[in-house]
Amino acid sequence: MLPTVERAMAAAVPLTIGSPQRVSIPSRGKLQRMKSKPPRILVYSSQALVLFDLKDMLDRLGKFEAVPFSSLRHAIASIGAQDYAAALVDESGAGFEAPAMQELRHGLRGRFIPFASLVTGDEWPGMMAAITQATEVVILKPVDESRLRATMKSLIAASARPSR
Repeated sequence: MLPTVERAMAAAVPLTIGSPQRVSIPSRGKLQRMKSKPPRILVYSSQALVLFDLKDMLDRLGKFEAVPFSSLRHAIASIGAQDYAAALVDESGAGFEAPAMQELRHGLRGRFIPFASLVTGDEWPGMMAAITQATEVVILKPVDESRLRATMKSLIAASARPSR
């Protein structure tokens, strides 16, 4: 036998709930499952083509909501205003040691947002070592879709950890 609420839902029988007002519960066929929103990904690059390429790849993967920024200041400001699951940061445009870039990385860490740094690989010799120490994941450009898929999977898994 079905519990009372499930019987009422199946029959769409009006119920009285705590007041004389009658409430009609729709039949099961009309109930819609709430879809969870895809994880929001901050994407920063000062290079428009790189930015659009990353956004397009994330859109093709279909599991992410890419939020692109070409301005470091806007990206930094959005960290406190938006809820991001992960971030992709192009280090080659603004420069790894730029104060604004360090502020972006600090903001992401402060909000426990895992991120990947994109680099060309031909930066000054000590830069790769410094980036590797400062970043969870380093991706060499050009980025291919399979590498991005694997990176996003690991970043999303890291964002789901209870340290948030």
